[in-house]
Amino acid sequence: MLGNQAKAGIAMYRERQVVDMKKGNVIGDNSIDTIYITAEKTPDSPFWVNIMIVVQDGRTNQYTQIPLKQNQGYNPTLFLGDFTGDRVEDIMVVMDTGGSGGMLHAYVFAYRGSQFRPLFDSDVFNDLFKYRVFYLDYYKAQVNSYTTNQKFIIDLTTRGRQYLSEIYYPNGKLKKPSKDLFPDFQVFTRSTLTAMAPANYWLTRTSPASITPTGSVMCRPQ
Repeated sequence: MLGNQAKAGIAMYRERQVVDMKKGNVIGDNSIDTIYITAEKTPDSPFWVNIMIVVQDGRTNQYTQIPLKQNQGYNPTLFLGDFTGDRVEDIMVVMDTGGSGGMLHAYVFAYRGSQFRPLFDSDVFNDLFKYRVFYLDYYKAQVNSYTTNQKFIIDLTTRGRQYLSEIYYPNGKLKKPSKDLFPDFQVFTRSTLTAMAPANYWLTRTSPASITPTGSVMCRPQ
């Protein structure tokens, strides 16, 4: 539940709703800031439009709006984490596009020079980084990144029973050999979001990983 002060602070969004909220030190002055996702919900649909991040400074109570390049989607959610190793939490927002391939948009913002600056953009990432995917036995997939010349192993057990039953027998063996890219497979999902970031987006915060590139352990949102 939002307090009266928080409700008053976002009263300017009379047609908007608070979709998600997190608290953390994102500005770096050791105060506890409040971060919201606000959006407008389309009638009789879980689809959200005009999605925006709003940050309330825990020290000054001032509000800052962070617009998003792609601001429409399903299930917009927040994650706070120190992606750069400076001991200040950064803001990540993830939203599903609703397509059959599990596509999503994701953005990370860091507070730099008295303003929030983009640190990661999934659309730019997908344009720059090319990869090939092979399904393996026992609910795993191998991702070969041509850009970084790395191999990744992805745990597919979270993809859902119906999805997996189309590819695997009940004993975990593939129904047919995997020799090429599967176009319906989306590497860039919520659970694998931070695993294949380019060098200037490389994550230093350690948490449980579902992808393990050779010689590295990357983190993912929980």
